[in-house]
Amino acid sequence: MKNIFKNLTKKIVQCPNCGQKLRVPIKAKKTLRITCNSCKCAFDIRFQTPFQDLFTWYPGYSFWYNLKSFYLRFKILPLNIKFSLLTMIVLSTMIISAVVGTISSNVGGNNKVLKAPVHKESELPEGAVEV
Repeated sequence: MKNIFKNLTKKIVQCPNCGQKLRVPIKAKKTLRITCNSCKCAFDIRFQTPFQDLFTWYPGYSFWYNLKSFYLRFKILPLNIKFSLLTMIVLSTMIISAVVGTISSNVGGNNKVLKAPVHKESELPEGAVEV
C-alpha cells in the first residue's frame, strides 16, 4: 500500500546535466527547484494537471481560436481519458437539463391541481365510505 501511495505522490525526473534519475514530490501548480545529488546542478520543474492544460483559455485570442486549440489538445488525449471526460460532460448535461426542466415546468402556469376522482355510490366497493 505504501508503494502505491509513493508512486502517486512522487515522480522520477532526469537531471538535464548528467542524466541522474531523481525522485521528486509532485506539487501541482508549484515550481520546485531541484538540485542533483551527483553533479549539484540546480533546475526548476513545474507540474500541471492534464485538465489545466486541456482547459487553458487564451484571453487575447478569438473564441474560434480557443475552441480549435481545445479540440487539438483533446484529440491527443488517451482514449480512456477522452471517454471519462465525455461521460462526465454528458452526465452533467443530463443532470442540468433535468433540474432546469423541472424548474421550467413549474414556471409557465402549467400548475394544474389534480382532483381526486368522484365515485358514485354504486361504484364503491361494499363497506367502503367516501370521504
